[in-house]
Amino acid sequence: MAVALERISGRQPVIRRRNLFPDDGPSYSVPESCSWVCPDDKRLEALTIVDGSLRSAPEGEIVKALYELRTLTRGRVNRDQSEDEAEAIIWTEKLRAYPADIVLETLRNWPNRSDGQWWPTWHDVQKIVEAETSARRMLAEHIRSGACLPKPKVDEEVERDDSPEGIARREAFVAKVRERFGIKSHKGESVVDREALTDTKRAELDAVVTRQAERIAAEGLPQLSAEALGALTPMMSRAEYEDYMSERRAKPDMDRPRNDMDERFDAPADERVEER
Repeated sequence: MAVALERISGRQPVIRRRNLFPDDGPSYSVPESCSWVCPDDKRLEALTIVDGSLRSAPEGEIVKALYELRTLTRGRVNRDQSEDEAEAIIWTEKLRAYPADIVLETLRNWPNRSDGQWWPTWHDVQKIVEAETSARRMLAEHIRSGACLPKPKVDEEVERDDSPEGIARREAFVAKVRERFGIKSHKGESVVDREALTDTKRAELDAVVTRQAERIAAEGLPQLSAEALGALTPMMSRAEYEDYMSERRAKPDMDRPRNDMDERFDAPADERVEER
């Protein structure tokens, strides 16, 4: 797979890995990220290659590799043939979820490990094949998402035209802007100065101000609507408030001290009792 991808883009994928050192077994690595660049017109071809590398091995190849591993290792004693057959069926089904070359290479290389004299547990084998397979899955997603495409080149800055014609065009444009906005040119200031405006521009601004002043003088200040005035008008007069409080005092269930918390806030501002 790596050679085929190198043929497409001129470089092989780079898989960054992290090494793990478990206490109950040998060290192994897991992929963390990948990087690879390919042209857009070759992306589909690259994805086909990576997806093809994820295909599982035929069932017969896995059974053969398991049988070879069984003959080269030692396992639990007192096993009968039915147990061996059941174990082979279960292992074959699980291993078909992983790429063919990764599975077969793991099984065939197991006897070469330091603990390779013993039949492995499923946990030990799965840890290896999962780490190798996840790198290919990560690469496939890298290509599928378009992250492998080269970054677009930044357009180079347009070359400045310093010819006499180009300089003349820039000066004419600057003069036009200064005339329009009344910017002083002799001191290089960028503030609008009334004295620097032409008579025509100054007359136009004065006419706008005059029209606004005449409209305000004719119409007067803005008037509030009836709804707005109602919101600002007190809800009851002082006499109405006194009548309301008299009715409250006449009710037994509201016979409370004059300066309790509720009445302090219900009373007019000039009658509120300040809390000590």
